Amino acid sequence: MLLIIPLLSAISLLNFADSIYCTSHFYDAATEYERFLYHFPSDSNLNFARHQLGLSYLKANEPDKAENILRKIMNSSNSYSRRSQLSLVEYFLENSKYSQAQLELQDLLLFTKDSNENRQLHRLLGWIDLKENNFSRAEEQFVLAKDSLLVKETQSLRWLPRKNPLLALALSTILPGTGEIYSGHYWIGISAFLINAGSIAAIVYSVNRKNYVDMALIFSIVFSRFYMGSRQNAYDFANDYNQELYNKQIELLNQRYNLFGNH
Repeated sequence: MLLIIPLLSAISLLNFADSIYCTSHFYDAATEYERFLYHFPSDSNLNFARHQLGLSYLKANEPDKAENILRKIMNSSNSYSRRSQLSLVEYFLENSKYSQAQLELQDLLLFTKDSNENRQLHRLLGWIDLKENNFSRAEEQFVLAKDSLLVKETQSLRWLPRKNPLLALALSTILPGTGEIYSGHYWIGISAFLINAGSIAAIVYSVNRKNYVDMALIFSIVFSRFYMGSRQNAYDFANDYNQELYNKQIELLNQRYNLFGNH
């Protein structure tokens, strides 16, 4: 009877920690996993509890604590080593820490002997390369993953109908507002055109009346500001358009091929 009580207590405490984790109260869950590890350091669920503790800290936005715990599991060569490393990969990917995710994935590739896992790791590396606009390297990774469909998708990404930022800049240099219109910001472009046209008209009017002080003020405060702003906006809007278009295509690929799943 005395042997059953601590066993039941261990199971109850671990189940309690799991139930809190499932409600997304990750700090509280971490506290309960810590409690379990303190009271039952030799329990058969020790590595599971440690892994869950690391995940709790990741989701509670305590990456340093989480990484310290997960790396200890990775170095102990138990059944949760790979899961812990993949949990770090997922965290790095979700937070756009692509270089760190790449290092972990390349490390996993060194030790994996499973062909399906090998292909999935190459797919993830290819996905990171796509996020970083590195088409050539992404294509290489998808070739190693033996995924001809993703190779073709990567090749097609090179020919997306992008806007030319330098053309947008040139258009607004020649006629303020036209670069913004070209980049898809119609009302901003029309407003820029009207403000710049109005300021030019005011400058001409001031010159005709030989009111050079007003002319200088209008030129320095209104025209130069909105003219240069129109040029910069045109350039930035074209880049924003391209990045938004590209990000949408990448997310569609992720949904279609589950690049970020099944790992």
